[in-house]
Amino acid sequence: MIDVEERIDNIEYSEVEEYPIERHVKPVSAELVAKLTEQLRMTMWKYVGIVRTNERLEKARVLVTGIKQQAEELFAEGKLSPALLELRNMALTSEIIILSAQSRKESRGLNYNLDYPNMDDACCKHDTVVIKNAAGEPEVVSSDG
Repeated sequence: MIDVEERIDNIEYSEVEEYPIERHVKPVSAELVAKLTEQLRMTMWKYVGIVRTNERLEKARVLVTGIKQQAEELFAEGKLSPALLELRNMALTSEIIILSAQSRKESRGLNYNLDYPNMDDACCKHDTVVIKNAAGEPEVVSSDG
Protein backbone atom coordinates (compact mmCIF):
# COMPACT_ATOMS: atom_id res chain seq x y z
CA MET A 1 0.00 0.00 0.00
CA ILE A 2 1.34 3.43 -0.96
CA ASP A 3 0.57 6.63 0.90
CA VAL A 4 0.10 8.92 -2.09
CA GLU A 5 0.22 12.16 -0.12
CA GLU A 6 3.47 11.13 1.56
CA ARG A 7 4.95 10.13 -1.79
CA ILE A 8 3.99 13.50 -3.32
CA ASP A 9 5.47 15.37 -0.34
CA ASN A 10 8.76 13.48 -0.82
CA ILE A 11 9.22 14.10 -4.53
CA GLU A 12 12.71 15.27 -5.29
CA TYR A 13 13.08 17.37 -8.40
CA SER A 14 16.09 16.89 -10.58
CA GLU A 15 17.98 19.59 -12.38
CA VAL A 16 16.71 20.32 -15.87
CA GLU A 17 19.30 19.43 -18.45
CA GLU A 18 20.32 21.94 -21.08
CA TYR A 19 18.46 21.27 -24.32
CA PRO A 20 20.94 19.71 -26.81
CA ILE A 21 19.79 21.50 -29.98
CA GLU A 22 22.69 20.03 -31.97
CA ARG A 23 21.30 16.54 -31.37
CA HIS A 24 17.93 17.29 -32.95
CA VAL A 25 18.86 18.01 -36.55
CA LYS A 26 17.51 15.13 -38.64
CA PRO A 27 14.49 16.14 -40.70
CA VAL A 28 11.26 14.53 -39.51
CA SER A 29 8.52 13.88 -42.02
CA ALA A 30 5.43 15.85 -41.08
CA GLU A 31 3.39 13.26 -42.97
CA LEU A 32 4.84 10.44 -40.81
CA VAL A 33 4.06 12.33 -37.61
CA ALA A 34 0.51 12.99 -38.85
CA LYS A 35 0.10 9.32 -39.82
CA LEU A 36 1.29 8.10 -36.40
CA THR A 37 -0.95 10.61 -34.64
CA GLU A 38 -3.97 9.38 -36.60
CA GLN A 39 -3.04 5.73 -35.90
CA LEU A 40 -2.86 6.55 -32.20
CA ARG A 41 -6.23 8.32 -32.23
CA MET A 42 -7.88 5.45 -34.10
CA THR A 43 -6.35 2.83 -31.79
CA MET A 44 -7.64 4.61 -28.69
CA TRP A 45 -11.07 5.16 -30.26
CA LYS A 46 -11.40 1.57 -31.46
CA TYR A 47 -9.96 -0.35 -28.50
CA VAL A 48 -10.03 1.93 -25.44
CA GLY A 49 -13.45 3.53 -25.64
CA ILE A 50 -16.04 3.51 -22.87
CA VAL A 51 -16.84 -0.20 -23.38
CA ARG A 52 -13.69 -2.29 -23.15
CA THR A 53 -12.48 -5.89 -22.95
CA ASN A 54 -9.19 -7.29 -21.73
CA GLU A 55 -8.38 -8.53 -25.23
CA ARG A 56 -9.03 -5.13 -26.81
CA LEU A 57 -6.99 -3.36 -24.12
CA GLU A 58 -4.06 -5.70 -24.76
CA LYS A 59 -4.31 -5.14 -28.52
CA ALA A 60 -4.30 -1.37 -27.88
CA ARG A 61 -1.30 -1.69 -25.54
CA VAL A 62 0.72 -3.49 -28.22
CA LEU A 63 -0.23 -0.97 -30.92
CA VAL A 64 0.39 2.07 -28.69
CA THR A 65 3.75 0.66 -27.58
CA GLY A 66 4.82 0.48 -31.24
CA ILE A 67 3.66 4.03 -31.95
CA LYS A 68 5.36 5.28 -28.77
CA GLN A 69 8.63 3.62 -29.80
CA GLN A 70 8.48 5.26 -33.22
CA ALA A 71 7.73 8.64 -31.64
CA GLU A 72 10.69 8.22 -29.25
CA GLU A 73 13.00 7.35 -32.16
CA LEU A 74 11.89 10.45 -34.05
CA PHE A 75 12.29 12.56 -30.92
CA ALA A 76 15.78 11.20 -30.11
CA GLU A 77 17.51 12.83 -33.09
CA GLY A 78 14.84 14.45 -35.19
CA LYS A 79 14.15 18.14 -35.53
CA LEU A 80 11.49 18.91 -32.99
CA SER A 81 8.12 20.33 -33.90
CA PRO A 82 4.91 20.95 -31.95
CA ALA A 83 3.30 18.01 -33.79
CA LEU A 84 6.13 15.62 -32.85
CA LEU A 85 6.08 16.70 -29.21
CA GLU A 86 2.29 16.33 -29.16
CA LEU A 87 2.56 12.82 -30.64
CA ARG A 88 5.10 11.81 -28.01
CA ASN A 89 2.92 13.17 -25.19
CA MET A 90 -0.22 11.58 -26.64
CA ALA A 91 1.50 8.19 -26.87
CA LEU A 92 2.64 8.35 -23.23
CA THR A 93 -0.81 9.47 -22.07
CA SER A 94 -2.43 6.66 -24.08
CA GLU A 95 -0.09 4.12 -22.52
CA ILE A 96 -0.97 5.35 -19.01
CA ILE A 97 -4.71 5.18 -19.75
CA ILE A 98 -4.38 1.61 -21.03
CA LEU A 99 -2.24 0.45 -18.09
CA SER A 100 -4.72 1.99 -15.67
CA ALA A 101 -7.66 0.33 -17.41
CA GLN A 102 -5.88 -3.04 -17.45
CA SER A 103 -5.18 -2.81 -13.72
CA ARG A 104 -8.85 -2.29 -12.82
CA LYS A 105 -10.74 -5.59 -12.57
CA GLU A 106 -14.22 -4.08 -12.48
CA SER A 107 -16.54 -1.65 -14.21
CA ARG A 108 -16.95 1.73 -12.54
CA GLY A 109 -18.45 4.99 -13.73
CA LEU A 110 -18.02 5.49 -17.45
CA ASN A 111 -15.37 2.79 -17.77
CA TYR A 112 -17.14 -0.47 -18.54
CA ASN A 113 -15.20 -3.69 -19.08
CA LEU A 114 -17.25 -6.55 -20.50
CA ASP A 115 -14.88 -9.00 -18.76
CA TYR A 116 -15.66 -7.40 -15.38
CA PRO A 117 -19.24 -6.09 -15.68
CA ASN A 118 -19.80 -5.30 -11.99
CA MET A 119 -18.34 -2.90 -9.47
CA ASP A 120 -16.21 -4.58 -6.81
CA ASP A 121 -15.69 -2.30 -3.83
CA ALA A 122 -13.83 -4.99 -1.87
CA CYS A 123 -11.19 -5.30 -4.58
CA CYS A 124 -11.15 -2.06 -6.45
CA LYS A 125 -12.46 0.93 -4.51
CA HIS A 126 -9.16 2.81 -4.53
CA ASP A 127 -7.25 5.35 -6.54
CA THR A 128 -5.13 4.24 -9.45
CA VAL A 129 -1.69 5.78 -9.24
CA VAL A 130 0.88 5.61 -12.01
CA ILE A 131 4.55 6.20 -11.25
CA LYS A 132 7.71 6.18 -13.33
CA ASN A 133 9.59 3.00 -12.44
CA ALA A 134 13.36 2.51 -12.31
CA ALA A 135 13.42 1.84 -16.07
CA GLY A 136 11.69 5.18 -16.68
CA GLU A 137 8.45 3.53 -17.79
CA PRO A 138 4.96 4.01 -16.36
CA GLU A 139 3.90 1.52 -13.70
CA VAL A 140 0.56 1.24 -11.95
CA VAL A 141 0.49 1.19 -8.16
CA SER A 142 -2.65 1.45 -6.05
CA SER A 143 -3.51 3.34 -2.94
CA ASP A 144 -6.30 2.13 -0.68
CA GLY A 145 -8.72 4.79 0.34
